[in-house]
Amino acid sequence: MAERIVASPATGAEVLYRVVSIGGAAIDDFRGRRDLPRTRPLPPDTPWLLLAGVSMFDTPAAALRIAQRRPAGLARVRLKVDVGIHFARTGRPGHDTVWGAPSVLVACVEQVDRAS
Repeated sequence: MAERIVASPATGAEVLYRVVSIGGAAIDDFRGRRDLPRTRPLPPDTPWLLLAGVSMFDTPAAALRIAQRRPAGLARVRLKVDVGIHFARTGRPGHDTVWGAPSVLVACVEQVDRAS
């Protein structure tokens, strides 16, 4: 049986990190895999719910491990309250899935640094 995913509304206290485009955070950096062209096949048992969200990480170090695969930026994202953002701890420790409108999520970016 698949693991249960329990999403919580953002409180405004959550600060997470997202790998973004090298030029800075853009709306496309906050679209879920469901809404992007497929570059590689997905495992057949991938829950649709996870594809609708975006991956973020609890620490810059965790995000940097992903960022080292390609030139990228590292966005510090503070999830805002009362704008429809939800998140859940998913996958490995330190990994979160975040759901929200891409335009709302990009507006939560506080800072972008070069990751690689």
